[in-house]
Amino acid sequence: MKRATASAPLPSKAEMAAGETAFSLLGTSVTEDLAKRQWSASYLALVQAAERGLEGNIYLAGTATPLVNWVSAQSEPGMLPPYAAGSTKSRLLSLLTEHPPEDRLAPDEMEKLACWIDLLVPFCGDYLEGNHWTLDERQKYGQFRAKRRRMEELERRNIAEWINLQKPEAVAPDPKLPRNATSAPRE
Repeated sequence: MKRATASAPLPSKAEMAAGETAFSLLGTSVTEDLAKRQWSASYLALVQAAERGLEGNIYLAGTATPLVNWVSAQSEPGMLPPYAAGSTKSRLLSLLTEHPPEDRLAPDEMEKLACWIDLLVPFCGDYLEGNHWTLDERQKYGQFRAKRRRMEELERRNIAEWINLQKPEAVAPDPKLPRNATSAPRE
């Protein structure tokens, strides 16, 4: 059974909810073999990551709490009322404003923190960042990424062609000609 490994235990949800323990905001690395990620201990503490099981493996999953409240990818898909979740419901922001002015985060730092919560608490900006992959896994991801880029280009061309066909003066492309050509070459 593969497990996540951390250099220091993370505080429990009960401890965090009761405000009984401080937690580290250091970037200490926590490797999770199942997801092949190197999380930071601070991220796992803020999202209240806990071990869960899947097909005989243990993985880390975050849970929205009063401290950091976000809409998860696994949240109910129904329409949510305004301010149902997110930075406005997260106790973390109010905790940070309770400090004396000289100890508070700058306004732009508070806005970044609120934005992070409202963007569904992303761990990193790119899927390659923070990975714990073998060379083969990196190459496999590179192949799928290149395929996605090719499909994005094809979609961009298709949309441009469709928009062009919506114009009253547009001429439908001749299926016998190369893509993006609309008439036979002149002799």
